[in-house]
Amino acid sequence: MLSETIKFFLPMPSLSTSGFRSPKLTALPSYITTCLLKKRLLLQENNKQKEKTKKRKTQNLSKPTFITQKEKLITTKKITITSKKIKNKKISKMKEAIIICLLTIISQTSENQSIKEKFENAPPDEIFRTFCSTCHGEDGTGNPNWKELGLDTAPPNFKDKKFSSKEPLIDWIRVIRDGGKKHGFSNFMPAFGGTFSEEKIKEIAQYLKSLGYDEKYPPGELNFLRTHNTKKAFPEDELIYIGEIKNSKSFSQTIYFAQRIGAKTQYEIKGKLNNENSNLSGEIELGGKYTILFDRKNLYIISGGLEAGIPIKSEESISITPYLAGGKSLGERLSFQTSAQASYLLKESKIVSSISSALNFITTLNSKRGIFPSLEGTANFDGKNVLLSFIPQAYISLSKRGHIALNLGYQINQKSFPKIKFFLLWEFTEGGILDGW
Repeated sequence: MLSETIKFFLPMPSLSTSGFRSPKLTALPSYITTCLLKKRLLLQENNKQKEKTKKRKTQNLSKPTFITQKEKLITTKKITITSKKIKNKKISKMKEAIIICLLTIISQTSENQSIKEKFENAPPDEIFRTFCSTCHGEDGTGNPNWKELGLDTAPPNFKDKKFSSKEPLIDWIRVIRDGGKKHGFSNFMPAFGGTFSEEKIKEIAQYLKSLGYDEKYPPGELNFLRTHNTKKAFPEDELIYIGEIKNSKSFSQTIYFAQRIGAKTQYEIKGKLNNENSNLSGEIELGGKYTILFDRKNLYIISGGLEAGIPIKSEESISITPYLAGGKSLGERLSFQTSAQASYLLKESKIVSSISSALNFITTLNSKRGIFPSLEGTANFDGKNVLLSFIPQAYISLSKRGHIALNLGYQINQKSFPKIKFFLLWEFTEGGILDGW
């Protein structure tokens, strides 16, 4: 009965003549998406024609006209015919809207089951060509004509090695399962959670990540959350504002910029300003980091780096700081990070060293947005004394994409007053500041 209703309202349009791939009847979600995209293009063209007609009418009204009785009769007849056409056009649009609704209902109920049965055992590349290639391109590099399709953002390039490797597999699974809108990406990215099983979605995500796979790039599963004192081993693209507050008269602020180069290398620049009881001091720090080794199976990473601190005031000392940083996954919800460094102060001919470690807790696997607590401890050694500190903290992922985050911590020191520590982080290659909310 439902199919008869569809035939009554409107016959199925063929899209093959307009540059779109001819859809299969079993691939209704892709078919509906294509229909909607085509409809958007037609509406845009109609709006342009309406604007042109409106301009012509305005120009004609400005000129004096003399209408005879015969012309009045002809005009009246034209208005009657036009009104009938408009009425028929409205009915046609209503029919089209009903068809789209009916197709959507079908795709979410009985047809979804038939799609699942047909494609559950299909290889992921076939599923990609059937459901995804209209927007993402046949080769996965993204359709270059995405604006003409009416999309709100350019589709990603799955063959980009850095894009493919920087985030864990579970992030890709979430977007395929839940759709783009829920996780701060394109509103046109549909959700396939009701179409495919969780196992099949994982298989599709693995296939997409394989398009840009390069064994030299550490996987996103090793991209652990940043903490305050422990250096991060994974190479990143970040801009961070860092603050420390001792009291109303003693505080410091730092701007930190890091950019990844290739598979394993990162350079960084820091600018730090200290205010200690109205005495200002500062430092410019230049550094680099390189991933020494990582293991995809056992999920650990080790990196080495070197930093040079150049003071703003001449009476302060230049420092050279080599360091090692590492991280290890302890399952889906727990990770451990540690770093050790030794700073050589040129003016004092003195070495100051420290070891920091942090335990990160992942509270949710369903979203990148959330509150993720960490416990961090640091031991500082100045050549004579060992000073311990402890920082309970919360990493708050603000945007749906997780690329804007705030970390709030409270540092408890062994022999000095506590500090409030915080940083505001932006992973700028994941999107703009206003994107993904």
